[in-house]
Amino acid sequence: MEKFVAVTDQNNAPNTKTIFLAKTAIDLCDSHLWFSVVKKPYKSRFTRVQRLSCCLSVLFTTMITNAMFYQVGPSSDGNSTTTVGPITFNLRQVVIGVQSSLMVFPVNLLLIGLFRSGGQNPSTISKCNRFVVLLVDIDAQRMKFCRNLE
Repeated sequence: MEKFVAVTDQNNAPNTKTIFLAKTAIDLCDSHLWFSVVKKPYKSRFTRVQRLSCCLSVLFTTMITNAMFYQVGPSSDGNSTTTVGPITFNLRQVVIGVQSSLMVFPVNLLLIGLFRSGGQNPSTISKCNRFVVLLVDIDAQRMKFCRNLE
């Protein structure tokens, strides 16, 4: 395999902003699970249906774990609450958030990993399509030959 790399001079070299925006757009379309449902990379084995299934899995497992921890633990006094801007929370809420994350993310990361590593390679699909077309052509030629014999 040969690869050609174009040589550029200082005047024609892309600037950092252009490279950053291009890399961000590519990563956002491929790496971000929710955005990649709409804008899937062209040569990806991870289909839109699989991506949508993973999004729904994240949503539903988060809802289930939040329902599991709903009104768990003693009610807090006003002593241990922390206020950051308009948000007020206590230590128990933070612990429940961490526990929920530790339950939700491993399951969903495993599911995403299985979908990303599985499936057929696009070149394999095109080879399969060529083979099917070849079989159909052979079958059509056989049928013509049989008609000529009659």
